Amino acid sequence: MVYRPDPNHLSELHALVGENYGTTVLPVLIQDAAKKIVSGFSSSQLQTGRAELGYQIKRILEEKASRYHIIIDDVSVPSVTLGKEYKDSIETYALEAGKVLRKASFLVEYSKEERASEEKLRAAQALGMMLSENPSNSLN
Repeated sequence: MVYRPDPNHLSELHALVGENYGTTVLPVLIQDAAKKIVSGFSSSQLQTGRAELGYQIKRILEEKASRYHIIIDDVSVPSVTLGKEYKDSIETYALEAGKVLRKASFLVEYSKEERASEEKLRAAQALGMMLSENPSNSLN
């Protein structure tokens, strides 16, 4: 990341966060921006869309850093390493999504069978009514 103090507000920057603004304020802002943006990306998008990821992180950092009179010139994301917790959460999500999909598929199939049974029941009831009204119309 390339950043610099806003030359028009140096005294305010030093009064607000001190001379070590790069090590005190920026790490917190970077972590906050990264968490916010990364949550909107899939794991494959994180690997292939690093330019977009960097652009979105830069936008958030520019907004937040401007409050401290810090100018963000550039943000690049050279690599993305997914932590164990992130990978585990993706696996858990996939398993849960699979369960939901199987349940939905079962419910659709059950509903189809139930409708078919109801149609057969109505047909049998109609046939029974027809035979009871006119016994000469037997099936023989």
